[in-house]
Amino acid sequence: MHYWDGMSGWGVVWMMLFGILLLGGLVLLVVVLVRAVGGGTRPDHATRPLPGQYPGPYPGHPAGPPASPPTGPDAGLLRAREILAERYARGEIDTEEYQARLRTLGES
Repeated sequence: MHYWDGMSGWGVVWMMLFGILLLGGLVLLVVVLVRAVGGGTRPDHATRPLPGQYPGPYPGHPAGPPASPPTGPDAGLLRAREILAERYARGEIDTEEYQARLRTLGES
């Protein structure tokens, strides 16, 4: 098969491959430039410790293991109040039931 200027079928294939590689290179260049201008690849919240974890030794390093749960005679009572507050915040219980259960916990 002959195209204009004597270009054969392989010439067309090489032109297509070159075009695809050129387009991929341009996309890669744009991604690298956006990351360089944006200041990095990780969002800021990725390095913050989760609740109950202590921060890592250096900025940008992962946080440590979860902190140990509270101990002592009031540990169970504190957790019970936390669970009650979470249920109230989610709307599982109404204000009247929340206050009644808080009073019950206060009596124990």
